[in-house]
Amino acid sequence: MQMLNPNLFISYAQNFEDVLLWRALKNITNGFYIDVGANDPKIDSVTKAFYDAGWSGINIEPVLRFYEKLQNHRHRDLNLNCAVSSEAGEVTIYDVDVDVSGWATLDKSVADNFKLKGKTTKPYTVEARTLKDICRDCARSEIHFLKIDVEGFELEVLKGADFSTYRPWIVVIESTKPDSQVEDYEKWEEILIRSDYLFVFFDGLNRYYIASEHRELHSHFKCPPNCFDAFIISDHYEALISAQNSNQEILRAEARIMSLISSQSWKITEPLRLLNDFLRFHKKRGIRFYCRRFFARFESFVRKQPILNQLVLKILDRFSILRKLLGLKSKGSNIAINGDLSSSSELFDMSPQARRIYADLKLAIDRKKGEVRE
Repeated sequence: MQMLNPNLFISYAQNFEDVLLWRALKNITNGFYIDVGANDPKIDSVTKAFYDAGWSGINIEPVLRFYEKLQNHRHRDLNLNCAVSSEAGEVTIYDVDVDVSGWATLDKSVADNFKLKGKTTKPYTVEARTLKDICRDCARSEIHFLKIDVEGFELEVLKGADFSTYRPWIVVIESTKPDSQVEDYEKWEEILIRSDYLFVFFDGLNRYYIASEHRELHSHFKCPPNCFDAFIISDHYEALISAQNSNQEILRAEARIMSLISSQSWKITEPLRLLNDFLRFHKKRGIRFYCRRFFARFESFVRKQPILNQLVLKILDRFSILRKLLGLKSKGSNIAINGDLSSSSELFDMSPQARRIYADLKLAIDRKKGEVRE
């Protein structure tokens, strides 16, 4: 199997947001990001690829189970278990379907809409901070991109920001109504426009804005992700790696087998293996098979010896137990009417009932022959 290109960019984001951002920012070393609504550290993550490339940043996640996952997997990042709103304090969050990622919301109307669709919502209170305070207390002076995914709460997040002081180069905001393709950005876009940000791209889910002082990045957003971005989806990449590892295991196993077969010990023990194979083969056939073979050959021999034939007939008539051991239900079931044993060794493979039918037919034929002779 051909090895994967080590320069391939591995995309984890649900809509290739990381591919577009990497296209614009790949020349930045040890960059910095802020992820509002970070959710899972890997699944559908916009920042996972950047973290793997040596970047770090702030992940803000109010849902405890995802915050704990971030803590376990993002050791270089600062992970905050809180919500982001226009004011600091406490807010109610609605966790939608405990096992579903990415649908928790601070917007009650969004939660109500999920309930109408049959989803279960679980409300509880969480701490809220403003984006301005988080940037002041935790951010680096240079923020290369800000990503916001808060299921309908984007306006409140932006109202709590200070874009005059803290200016991410690129802002990526989910701009459709939750779980739909309906665009819903008019109520908050003006905040970014007034803050001297330029709209540059819509990918069907998110809108991308560039700070005016970095307008040179605009050229990277002229088209969607494509083959020239040299990227691969993470699931596909992991499947290929798994296949390569399996192939390597097979090759190593084959090499071990060939080494074993060519070894001196393997050659010395070959007679033992042959004997073992012979015993296993004949064990499967069973003792009944060999008994039938023996009696078939015995019958063929006796049939050629008239005196011995008569003696065997008398013994079988005298000792019924032998007839039972041989599977003979009646005197004529496998003994020929003319005084010989049956001429067909295949009778020993017949059932008792089949042997009786054969004997009756044989008797009828011989009687018919006798009538013809008379």
